[in-house]
Amino acid sequence: MPAKHPRLNEAITLVTDHGYSAEAASRATHTSPHVIRRALHARGFTLTRGGTGGIRGRQSPVRIQARFLYTASMPLTAISRIIGYSPSVIYDWVKTVYMTPTGYHHPTLWDGYTHIDPPTVTTNGPDVTIDYTVDRQPVGRGVRLHPYDRAVIHLRLTDGWSIRRIAQELGRHPSVISREIRRNQLPDGTYDPVVAAHATHQRMARPKTRKLDTNHFLRTVVLALLNGHISPVRIARRLRRWFGTTKDMTLSAESIYQALYLQGKGALRHELTVDYALRSGRTTRKPKSKLPTRGRGAKPWVEGAQYSTRPAEAADRAVPGHWEGDLVIGAGRTAVVTLVERRSRLFLCRRLPVDHTSTTVVDALKDMVGEINQMAGSGVGQAVTLTWDQGVEMARVAQLEAAYEGLKVYFCDPHSPWQRPSNENINAELRRFYPKGTDFATVSDEQLHGVQELINDTPRVVLDGATPREVFFGIETGPPVAFTA
Repeated sequence: MPAKHPRLNEAITLVTDHGYSAEAASRATHTSPHVIRRALHARGFTLTRGGTGGIRGRQSPVRIQARFLYTASMPLTAISRIIGYSPSVIYDWVKTVYMTPTGYHHPTLWDGYTHIDPPTVTTNGPDVTIDYTVDRQPVGRGVRLHPYDRAVIHLRLTDGWSIRRIAQELGRHPSVISREIRRNQLPDGTYDPVVAAHATHQRMARPKTRKLDTNHFLRTVVLALLNGHISPVRIARRLRRWFGTTKDMTLSAESIYQALYLQGKGALRHELTVDYALRSGRTTRKPKSKLPTRGRGAKPWVEGAQYSTRPAEAADRAVPGHWEGDLVIGAGRTAVVTLVERRSRLFLCRRLPVDHTSTTVVDALKDMVGEINQMAGSGVGQAVTLTWDQGVEMARVAQLEAAYEGLKVYFCDPHSPWQRPSNENINAELRRFYPKGTDFATVSDEQLHGVQELINDTPRVVLDGATPREVFFGIETGPPVAFTA
């Protein structure tokens, strides 16, 4: 039942959506606090006790978003930029719910470059609906709980939900939720999602000394190879070739990566004599799980378009019209869409200076596919397939396929970048000109186009010395100066 007076309507909104107390809403709208309380009671709301304000069993959407981001280990300053409130205000919101010791953050989810979208929070009276899509970490035949899942558990326990009802909302078995609460509850019996994430991470750690910390000779050999710009995968294979089955002198590529990414004392990268041991130049691991998830985190746009369903001609580089694509992420929300034609290795790119949401990415791809199909008049084929990873930026892929008849988009398997080999290589080429952390909002379209043309006019060994442009258009260009025998 809507309020009859606009000021009363405004006061109710301040209390239910912004966490005002009845007294504060009364002062802001010049409405009697008794009238406000009666109106809230008539609509099924119960005010919190004391002067903290808001509705009992229910928080404002923006506060819920802030607490979810905090649970995902995002700093208060970063949360402030996303939701538009000052860090001090966010701190007060978090402190009233998560009374945790300093340092209880999940240490691997947010690294300053990974973008984490806040959940979508909608309210209907006292009911709160929370929706989000996140990348999940596999374990055995299932997936681990995401920090957002733990935030949902905390919120629903506060609302008095049963374990079975919480499990149904998260799409998990009730035993998973029961075990999570039992393992991570505080001494007073309450559940805190930040403490739970920290405790889970501590249990996962194995108190085992690394080979590279105890075997000085092995460490010297690995350092020498890294300084020679040899990748950890090749080093692991080389050690196996040199030392055979000698367990103390062999180790996996993952062990080398972990030693490189280790922070503080003992980090292998501190002893390197080169600026970058890895081609990516990265010194910290970047979370990039693209695993399909069940329930709330499912990716419906992937269904029926898995890599295994891609036609055989898409894997045959003798057939034109098959493309691979990806996003090159820059600073903030900026990015570049990259496309590579599998047969010729022709490279196209488009700058995204504002964001890389699904709407923005799909709109850019529509323009790029249109450009490709316009070139069909020059004798080259139209775009037939596009292979992409399972990123959420392709959630609106149906709009792209509907815009161009005959185009079909396929999605790689999780953790399988080698299923887009040409695109992975071209992204590394682009990074030569625009290293990680580049703000593409400061790069002009003309500058990016110049790099695109330079790459397309670069001879390739795999093309027997021809350039991607020559192979794509079926042309032949001579040397820059006249040749005489």
